[in-house]
Amino acid sequence: MFELLAASLLFLVYLKPRRGFGWRAAACVAACFAFSFAMPVVSYDAIYCSVLFLAMFAFSVAAWCFVFDERVLTVVFCCIAGYTVQHIAHEICELLLLAFNAGGAMASGVYSSANPFFGDDWLSVFLYIADMHVFAAVYAFFHIVAKRRMRGNVSIRLKASTMAPLVAFKLLLNVFFSALGIYTLTEDMNAVGQILIHVFNIASCIAAMIVLFEIPRRKKAETELVMLEKLYKRGEMQYREAKENHEQMNMKYHDIKHLLGTLKERRAADDEIAQISKLVGSYENTYSTASYALNVVLGEKSAVCRGNGIDFSCIADASRLGFMSETDIYVLFGNILDNAIEAVLALPEGERTIGMLLKNSGELVYVTVYNGFGGELRFDRGLPVTTKADADSHGYGLKSVKRITEKYDGEMHLSAKNGIFELSLVFQSVAE
Repeated sequence: MFELLAASLLFLVYLKPRRGFGWRAAACVAACFAFSFAMPVVSYDAIYCSVLFLAMFAFSVAAWCFVFDERVLTVVFCCIAGYTVQHIAHEICELLLLAFNAGGAMASGVYSSANPFFGDDWLSVFLYIADMHVFAAVYAFFHIVAKRRMRGNVSIRLKASTMAPLVAFKLLLNVFFSALGIYTLTEDMNAVGQILIHVFNIASCIAAMIVLFEIPRRKKAETELVMLEKLYKRGEMQYREAKENHEQMNMKYHDIKHLLGTLKERRAADDEIAQISKLVGSYENTYSTASYALNVVLGEKSAVCRGNGIDFSCIADASRLGFMSETDIYVLFGNILDNAIEAVLALPEGERTIGMLLKNSGELVYVTVYNGFGGELRFDRGLPVTTKADADSHGYGLKSVKRITEKYDGEMHLSAKNGIFELSLVFQSVAE
């Protein structure tokens, strides 16, 4: 039970604890130990030991659910991973013990009912200490694995239909097949056969651990792909609507400008002319780059900036953006500027600044956007980790930017220093 609890904690520590974590954890450990002591050892055979270990596993899962504020399936996932780690360490210890006993020496390890320290059996003392080091080494290794796999992805979203066969297979491998090999198959086997069974168990557990963590990774990747596709489709529709609005505004701008010229010729009142001039200014498109899509998105986002007291400066040479589709340009720069606007809105007025530079150098196209931000940013795999409570529903803007950048074999670099967040993109474009 101690081995099982310690192994489960390698993965459980990345989950969200309930209030009163300290006393809940202490109660959990005490209850698990009490349960393990209360379970009677009727016989050492494959069936009964399987039932015994399954009962201990089920009780530990229930106890950990009392400690961590997560879905039951998430706790089960972590406990299954922990049980597999425990089983790998156990199998290595069995191999170590078998290797020495195969040489003619009768020695016992950490699983012996006798304490080797009370006597002169120094080989058993050595194996006892070696077993503990094996467990420490295996647990330390999988602590690193857990840290890399679960950091930034603590909420493992798996459906019951996916978890059920996974849990069944893992429990069969960790419990029943192990008990069958130890208590039944190895009774009449020579040392080589027993070694092969233990090696097979270790290899199977390692393979199962890979599958165990590959499933949620693939599920997450599939979910992100579906979400990015939806966002791209939405951006496509928004661009069509924005394009229509942009054209209508240009028509109104020219009509009002023509009317203003007529009024000036008729020498209308100065206040009327000033009022109409102000209206013309609101319709005027201040961006006239070589990319129509970029003009549309810059016009939209600059209007948002004006309405929120954001100082937005932009220098853009879009003469080399012909390699990119209009929709991609709109979605790419729209997401970049949306992300920047969202960041500076958290700052007080007067500190809200966004700058954008689009330039060409030879065959390369450079995009640089910078903005202020508050607090601290943490990066995971090159992207900032969202600080919002519903992390699964946010953070897709920059993922969409990265996806479009990679679509055109470009490179993206992000940095956050001294309160300034900077996004840099580099594309290769052949001059037209």
